[in-house]
Amino acid sequence: MRIAFVHFTGLRPTASWSETAVSMVRGLRACGHEVTVLEPQVTRNTLLILARKAMYRMVGQHFHADRQRSVALELARSTEEQLALLPVKPDLVLSSSSLPIAFLRTDLPTAFWTDATFASMLGFYQEFRALSAETIRSGFEVENQALANCTYAFYSSEWAMRSAIKDHQADPSKVHVVPFGPNLIDIPDTSTVQQQIAARGTAPCRMIFIGYDWERKQGDLAMAVRKELEALGIATELSLVGAGPTNGSTSSQVKALGRLSKGDRAQRELLFSTLANAHFLVVPSKAECYGMVFAEAAAYGVPSVALDVGGVATVVRHGHNGLLFHKDDSARNMAERIAALWNSPNGYRDLAMNSRNDFEERLQWSSCIAHMERVIMHDADVFAR
Repeated sequence: MRIAFVHFTGLRPTASWSETAVSMVRGLRACGHEVTVLEPQVTRNTLLILARKAMYRMVGQHFHADRQRSVALELARSTEEQLALLPVKPDLVLSSSSLPIAFLRTDLPTAFWTDATFASMLGFYQEFRALSAETIRSGFEVENQALANCTYAFYSSEWAMRSAIKDHQADPSKVHVVPFGPNLIDIPDTSTVQQQIAARGTAPCRMIFIGYDWERKQGDLAMAVRKELEALGIATELSLVGAGPTNGSTSSQVKALGRLSKGDRAQRELLFSTLANAHFLVVPSKAECYGMVFAEAAAYGVPSVALDVGGVATVVRHGHNGLLFHKDDSARNMAERIAALWNSPNGYRDLAMNSRNDFEERLQWSSCIAHMERVIMHDADVFAR
């Protein structure tokens, strides 16, 4: 399939591509699709829009410039201009965001693939709290229009899909759940993962926390779980990748590895060797649209420990590839469930292998894209225009 992939990097000229969008394009090309990247630009009144954002900040409100109707209109016009310049007409226009699709005028099938709706984000992440009335009004207008205008809306979780239907009145027939794959370049094969699982041994219990927002990802809760496991008589080590405790306190059982860049070979190898040797990934986020790190852990056969918030339940299936807890569960309760599994070596081994199997079946990009292809090809009349 020839795909025009539309990615909006933001209003600032220095904004860079997200890891997810990069992985998406890489995955599509690896699956044999011919992908042409379009990057629509917003140039008019950008400074004025950013100035309004600063003004709202002064009164304690968030103003999302990219959610403005004028921005969405210009994104659509810029996308149309770039589509017109393509030497060969694509089969599909696919965007990593709903914004460029909202007012796009084309006779081509259009789709977006993202992890949340505007409504689902309200009050969920910090930057979606105390929004200005203008942002809320325009945010709903643009999202509603995108869902009305697109041919397909692909969301990475059931949570986001439900919001599209309930909060934005989307046509259920055009909304589909297609998970994201991991942000990985090199993925170990199954036999390597089997060897890694066997080599983990039974002591100590090694956990890894990966996150750059300590407060939202609840790193303190991950540290509390480690302490509770120690209290239950299980020697436990915790490696922290990304953020660390706000008070800077660690111990011999807590290793703060800091920010590790996947773009640096040595740091990348340290990150994934630490992950491969871990028994559990523990990232108990209190707000999470999806959590690609859980898919990355599954690639290495590492069960995830997470909270059932946002779209996490799509990627972490309780008792199948990890443990999923209620958002108000205590560190003690989480530790007791981990300990029960830890004290059953066969049960742990099965969970670890299920994690890898689940990755192969639905959480690697080739599986995700195959799912998307089935949806599109089932609707063959779309391409018979």
